[in-house]
Amino acid sequence: MKIVLLGAESVGKSTLTKQLAAHYSMPYFEEYARVVAEKQHNNFVFEDLELIARQQIKELNSETANQSELCFFDTDLLITKVWFEVVYQQIPEWFLEALPKNKPDFYLLCSTEVPWVYDPVRTAGPIYRETLQKLYEQEAINSQKPVAKITGLGYARFMNAVNVIDTFRNCSIYNNSK
Repeated sequence: MKIVLLGAESVGKSTLTKQLAAHYSMPYFEEYARVVAEKQHNNFVFEDLELIARQQIKELNSETANQSELCFFDTDLLITKVWFEVVYQQIPEWFLEALPKNKPDFYLLCSTEVPWVYDPVRTAGPIYRETLQKLYEQEAINSQKPVAKITGLGYARFMNAVNVIDTFRNCSIYNNSK
């Protein structure tokens, strides 16, 4: 099962991704956009976003992701799609063709109740947080994949995510779709 963590900047996606992977002793993929942002000193161009999207597709279809009982992803193509729309007002045709073919099994949408913390690679800032969060949530709903909101802070947030995953893994809809 491929599980993607979604949400605006500074909602704890990276932390929760690592915690869940450790809890289940399963692999995870870090946010590739962070790697690119650090390398480019946050001076993104359209081609950088395409590079990020191609890497996300590669990770989602990797041997690691396909052979693991669970695999966690810190963001995916839905966030990249929103950035294409918001920042560049255009989405490459190849991306639109690839998007429906490259979906995870389940989305965890991390709520924005986690306080925003400055990080030099965060570009949207706290003022756009709720706007972007709504766009990510709508994209997740439109994906026609299961979506669960993860709320709470600290350990409670982590346990909420574990409970949601365990419930989803045991539900008949998921087990019948395998």
